Amino acid sequence: MLPTPLGRYQAFVRQGPSTPAITAAYDENKFYAHQTLHVINEKHHSLKYLLGILNSSLMSFFARESGIILFGEKKRPQIRTKALSTVPICVIDPSNKNDQELHDRIIHSAELMLALQQRSTEARTEHDKTTVQRQIDVTDEQIDQLVYELYGLTPEEISIVERARKMLDES
Repeated sequence: MLPTPLGRYQAFVRQGPSTPAITAAYDENKFYAHQTLHVINEKHHSLKYLLGILNSSLMSFFARESGIILFGEKKRPQIRTKALSTVPICVIDPSNKNDQELHDRIIHSAELMLALQQRSTEARTEHDKTTVQRQIDVTDEQIDQLVYELYGLTPEEISIVERARKMLDES
């Protein structure tokens, strides 16, 4: 990977994730992406806001159900570039206090997740690795709850998404 000529922060989405879920990452080092990554240089949304939404259980559920993630027999799942652009990103109304608060909380949680992921790579003992992983799991659940609230899901709809996620986790 090489530094980008534009010097902008960017997000990446794996083209062939190891699981049937969207896997997005944030890059502060301004690298070029290899052909197995989709690059997101967004101008209308915070990249960390997008990162929180894209990595949520809801968006992975949406991507599986809408055909954004393609499954081939005995092949890794693939994410189509054009289809990725159809992921419904909630546009925040800055004059709506509740929208703005959810937006800010998603960004804060995404920043926390980035810090925890860094701590995870630096953890040396099993105890430290387990502790950080628990914090990652809690933060991941918090992001999911924020995204459910942002998109106005009912308890029944949340239950459908959660059941689908658990089925994937168990397979």
